[in-house]
Amino acid sequence: MQDDTPVQYAALARLFPCNKTILGDANQSINPHGASKADDIQAVFNTASCVTLHTSYRSSYEITQFAQHISPNPDLVAIERHGEEPQVVECRTKKEEMARLVDDAEAFRESAHNTLGVICKTPKQARRMARALGERDVEVHLFEEQRHTYATGVIVCTAHMAKGLEFDQVIVPDVGAGTYHSPMDRNLLYVGGTRAMHRVVLTHTGAMTPFLQTP
Repeated sequence: MQDDTPVQYAALARLFPCNKTILGDANQSINPHGASKADDIQAVFNTASCVTLHTSYRSSYEITQFAQHISPNPDLVAIERHGEEPQVVECRTKKEEMARLVDDAEAFRESAHNTLGVICKTPKQARRMARALGERDVEVHLFEEQRHTYATGVIVCTAHMAKGLEFDQVIVPDVGAGTYHSPMDRNLLYVGGTRAMHRVVLTHTGAMTPFLQTP
């Protein structure tokens, strides 16, 4: 629901006068040109019922609590399915950061999990990451608008393309202060981290984004 504007909802209401189910998460809004919250949508569909869902089922308890630090939701209830704590890994150089990504991809290949999402901020970064991993003999699938066949294994994509998807493991690279710094960046980081069901690792070189720093 969150990435369509009230004007778009007004047009939908006129074009399709039928019952509708509109579902979303305002914390996952990644449209810089317009977005809607539940109150905005209900103003268009003024006879609609509004139900708030509080329980998060995708991620482990530890990942959900970690995501709460990025974008707090006091009403959220995390399901009691426990796993390993999320990791934020500081690297001294970009070369060291890439080596860490390769190591994690190799460890994933030896695990019982089926999908590893490497979630980048921009399409350019995703293409560069897919190419760099491929040059290091990591078999990857680049998931983008022009090539969007979903597969198992290591999948490189942006947070925009990852919306609605879930992965056993997730790596979010380059979570530095220069990459994630605006309110929209906070939402992108939240989306990236919450795609993981069992394991999430975030890497950075230099100063870490303020959205991951302890208050």
